[in-house]
Amino acid sequence: MQQIRTPTSTAVQENESIAESHTSVLYEDDEIKVLWHPGNSDFLMVTFGDLVTMVNGNRFYADTPIRKLDLNCIGFMSKRPNWFPSKNVKASIPVIEPTIKRFIDRVIYGGSMGGHAAIKYSKALKATSVLAFCPQWSLDPVECEGNTSGYAQYFNNSMAGMGIKKDDVSGLICVIYDPNHKIDSFHYSKIKGLAGSVFSIRAFSAGHDVTKILAGTQQIDQMVKALRLRKFDQLVALASGFRKASPIRLSRLLHKSAARHPQILNKLMELSPRLQRIHPEEKRRLNNALISGFDAGGFTTESLQTVKRISERNPCTVRASILAEYQSRLADKETTLNNGVFNTHHKTFLVYSSITGTLRHLAIGEIDSRCLSHFYISRGKIFDREVASIQIGGKSFYCKVIANNEIALISADILPVDLSNLIDILQAGEKFTLMLNGKYLSTERNGNVSYSRDQVKDWEIFSISKKP
Repeated sequence: MQQIRTPTSTAVQENESIAESHTSVLYEDDEIKVLWHPGNSDFLMVTFGDLVTMVNGNRFYADTPIRKLDLNCIGFMSKRPNWFPSKNVKASIPVIEPTIKRFIDRVIYGGSMGGHAAIKYSKALKATSVLAFCPQWSLDPVECEGNTSGYAQYFNNSMAGMGIKKDDVSGLICVIYDPNHKIDSFHYSKIKGLAGSVFSIRAFSAGHDVTKILAGTQQIDQMVKALRLRKFDQLVALASGFRKASPIRLSRLLHKSAARHPQILNKLMELSPRLQRIHPEEKRRLNNALISGFDAGGFTTESLQTVKRISERNPCTVRASILAEYQSRLADKETTLNNGVFNTHHKTFLVYSSITGTLRHLAIGEIDSRCLSHFYISRGKIFDREVASIQIGGKSFYCKVIANNEIALISADILPVDLSNLIDILQAGEKFTLMLNGKYLSTERNGNVSYSRDQVKDWEIFSISKKP
């Protein structure tokens, strides 16, 4: 049911805030609500709400900075995730036209769902400029032609053919999006060809949080000024500066690092003054992400250190008991990984045979370590390099391959002058591969070991367990 109002017709409710009392309803129906906020600017802002900011009293999208900046503004708000239906927006235009026509310069502003509407209705609103953050082009699966819109759950048949078209577009269109966000990149690829006046600013590492990252009074003030004055270099620099300074972007980068480079992030959290000052809730989320990253990467030592750090700052005695048990299990796992032995796909163990002078893989019943004929292969270190080694009488010896695959044992007490032909150990999570001069060590069916594989398959993969 359509309701038409004038800027002076809305009574101020007793429970409305003072700020909201300056805002009046211009138009309202079952799908949208259009609000008017008078200010002292020489141009008109028109904002469209996103999925997060739907109708809520007389609030409108970006109303806090707009009130602080004292801008004349019309705010379109949706009552559900409807992407501002064309029928309803067009019905509102004649009603709000008396307010709009007072301004020659009109800036349309919105993000995501609101970014779609900002571009879609730029011609209907006679926009001179549009600032749209990560907008959708269409949710219609027919129009998207097999590409995911990212919002299929909101599409209904009434939205068919909703895609932004050339005839919808007016003014200079600035789209800010993250090119590494696959869905947003698809939508921009469809928008950019609509008119020659469409240009983009790439917000790397922002994901679909571009709107949040670039929200705020200073951001709107400076970016809208640069857009109106067509100072494109300044606009790009502003967007880049605000993006880099944003705690949201920092959070995204930190969580990405937790998954990809947890060891580096762990060091930064210990040493970086900036990271030590981040919000406690963010620290908790990062610690959780670090533990997940360490577990996925098989970094048990670092995982143990992180749990210890968490335990030191924990005031809850019950939780402290749980974390202590967790530390104990991680410590056992660390001991196994550091001092354990290599298992093969054949359910055998990798050993050095003093009889043949070579590496072999044998079942537990075939291994005779008490008579000094077999020695389990373990992990040794030379600087940051992990190499195959054995333990004899509490001392470590590196395994160096010489002629005919025989092994020369080199004491770990004396740094070898020649580090070639040592067998490197490579770790991927809780799985391991061994390499000699670029070739993978492979366990043959007959118990022999070869150093000839270019690719990793089952016979080239090892795990570690406690020594039997």
